[in-house]
Amino acid sequence: MRPLFLDYQRKAPFESRPGWVVLAAAVITAGIALHSFVEASRDLERARYTLARLERKPVPVVRGDLNRSDSVRLAEELKFANATVERLTLPWEELLQAIEAATTRNVALLSVEPDVQRKLLRITAETKSKSDMLSYVGRLSGSKRLTGVHLVNHQVGIQEPGQPVRFSMQASWGASPNEQN
Repeated sequence: MRPLFLDYQRKAPFESRPGWVVLAAAVITAGIALHSFVEASRDLERARYTLARLERKPVPVVRGDLNRSDSVRLAEELKFANATVERLTLPWEELLQAIEAATTRNVALLSVEPDVQRKLLRITAETKSKSDMLSYVGRLSGSKRLTGVHLVNHQVGIQEPGQPVRFSMQASWGASPNEQN
């Protein structure tokens, strides 16, 4: 077997000009490919946007007089849309904060029903005693957000365990007379 000769002080390989030319050509080609990819992506995005716009169903334009059934249907749809908008623009956060601020462990809220047109709120709750019911109504009356709080009705569950008191209240929301001045 021949002895192995290791040269640990070998000089760096010779750098050739053709290698640099090939590297430069590769970088330029990669740049061109990247530019083409970006342009193709933009074209694809524009095509998707145009397709989405064309797929939307256009709203038919009504020309001339509506017949009676169409006008009734349109009026009903408009009324429903307005009612939905009114419910969505209700100051829910403020109303619920006012109700929660007055609520204690002795009061269990059962329902909160708004009447948007009359700006009334009907609250149904349950307590263990009439004194808890009256103190809850009093705390709600002291709320800055709710006005005209009053007890509508109450019932004592005689046949239920603990004989809970179920009651309904009504309140208005909006600016109180003190806030208007």
